[in-house]
Amino acid sequence: MKCFVIMPFSETAHNKDGKTVTTSNTEWQYIFNSWIKKAVESYDSTFLCQRSQTTPNNFTKAIIKDLYESDIVIADLTGQKPNVYYELGIRHSLKLGTIIITQDLRAVPSDLTNYYCFEYLYSQVTYEEDAHFKIFETNLHDKIRFIIENRQHPDNPVADFLDLQHYYTTKLIDSQRNILLQIIESFKDAIIEYTDINDKILVQKDDLIQKNHMPFSYLDLHLINTITSQFYSSNFNHININFLRAVRLRLKLFRYMILRAYQVWESCTKNINKDNINLFLNTIEELKPILDLSPINIFLVYLSSSNYNTLEWKDEDIMLIENSIKEVEERLGIKV
Repeated sequence: MKCFVIMPFSETAHNKDGKTVTTSNTEWQYIFNSWIKKAVESYDSTFLCQRSQTTPNNFTKAIIKDLYESDIVIADLTGQKPNVYYELGIRHSLKLGTIIITQDLRAVPSDLTNYYCFEYLYSQVTYEEDAHFKIFETNLHDKIRFIIENRQHPDNPVADFLDLQHYYTTKLIDSQRNILLQIIESFKDAIIEYTDINDKILVQKDDLIQKNHMPFSYLDLHLINTITSQFYSSNFNHININFLRAVRLRLKLFRYMILRAYQVWESCTKNINKDNINLFLNTIEELKPILDLSPINIFLVYLSSSNYNTLEWKDEDIMLIENSIKEVEERLGIKV
C-alpha cells in the first residue's frame, strides 16, 4: 500500500505557548524520515511511504497522481504553508483516506479539526524525543486503523458534500466488477460453445432420424455449473442490485434450459426411437432464443463502462429480462 506525505519543504515558524517555534528544512527532513515514515512503516511494513521530491514552485502532475493513487495521505499543516493547503484541498476533492497532523492545532481551521486530525509535540531536546514520538506513533496508528476499518467515513467537508468514495472502496468495487466481468465472459463462452454443439447436431437432423441414431455425448454440464457456482458464491455487495438481478435471472433461465435439454438427451438415449429423436431435436430448437448473445453483450458493455457503477440499471431493464423469461415459460409450459 502507498502513503503519500504532504508537508513543508522549507523553514517554518509557528506559535506554541506564546513562543515562536522555528523548524528548519533539515528538521523537516528528519521529521519525515524518523517520525512520519517510521510510524507508518511500523504500522504496516508493506506501506510505501514517500513525500514529494519537487520544490514548492514546481507543482507537477506527478504530485496530483500521488495524491490520487495513494491509499493514505498525511498532511502536516504546521507553519500554514500555502502549497500544503493547496495539495490537501486537491486530495480532499479526489477521495477519502487523509490524516491531518500539526504541531499547532489552534492554527488549523475548525472546519478540519473535526476529522482525522491530531496535534503532535516535536521536541528538539533529545531526551524527550522518544516519549513524544511514541505518543505520535500511537495516534497515527489509531487514525490509520480507523480509516481502514471505516472506509466510507468522511474525512473532510468536501467528502461530506460530494459523498466521495474511499480508495479502498474504489478498489473493492473494481475487484468485484472484474470478478463479475470474468463470470459473464465465461457465460458468453459457454453460450458460444453450446450453440456450436447444437448447430452441429441440427445439421445432422435428417441423418439422425433416418439412421435412428442419437449423439453419443452432449453438453458439458460442468461448464455451466461452474459458472453458476462462481456467481452465487461471490460477494457483489458493491454492484448495482438491479443489474445483478438481471444477470441472475438470465443465468437461472439459461441453466434451467440447458439442464432440461441434457435430461431429455439422457432420457432419449436410453430408448432410441423416432419419437424420442424428434423430441430431442425439438428441445434443441427451443434453446435457440436462450442462446441469444444480445443480453450478455449488454451486460458486458455496462460493466466495461468507465463509470459503470453510476449508470442506472432501470426497472424497465429488469422488466425486459423478466418478460423474456415469462414468454419462454408460457411457450414451453414450464416454471423456471
